Amino acid sequence: MAKLSASFAVTLEDGSHVINVNVNMITNPGGGRTFQLIISVDNVQVVDRKAAGPGLINGSNSFKIGNRIGKLEISNLRYGFGVQGGDYKLTIDGKNIPEGQHVTLANPVAAVPKISNPPPSSQPQVVVNVQPNTNAAVVPTLPPNCPSCGTAITMNNAKWSGPMSAACPVCNTGIQVSWTKIGG
Repeated sequence: MAKLSASFAVTLEDGSHVINVNVNMITNPGGGRTFQLIISVDNVQVVDRKAAGPGLINGSNSFKIGNRIGKLEISNLRYGFGVQGGDYKLTIDGKNIPEGQHVTLANPVAAVPKISNPPPSSQPQVVVNVQPNTNAAVVPTLPPNCPSCGTAITMNNAKWSGPMSAACPVCNTGIQVSWTKIGG
């Protein structure tokens, strides 16, 4: 489905990242239009490309994300007569990142030596109780709105800094992640 923006979420070795894509049409003061492509990683602009027509924005755009290379392919970008938008395909180090899903990419970790007495952690411990012979599963859930500023919160727009840590995309207030049992 063609659109003028897209959002992707990925977890890498250095944490979770949100990649936002926006295409804007700018009316020039002397007439005519300029099309602008902006790609942001964690609200930091990494690509700003301008062209005289929407078709000239089509193509490949590479950028760094953590210690990896992201590549955004834009195709079918058009603007006018009620049809606006394009198709977006994001890959990171060659792996496809579907829009609307939170994908985890992690390098295989070398054998980690076992610690007989690990130090106490200041992080809360999460225990998931799996009951045998049930079809139940637990999924992370977020409140519908930020408790601080009221912004609507979704799994896609929350700023993820780990599997149990999320923040408001607008005011950066920490959001309580809870677990909900589904099925069984």
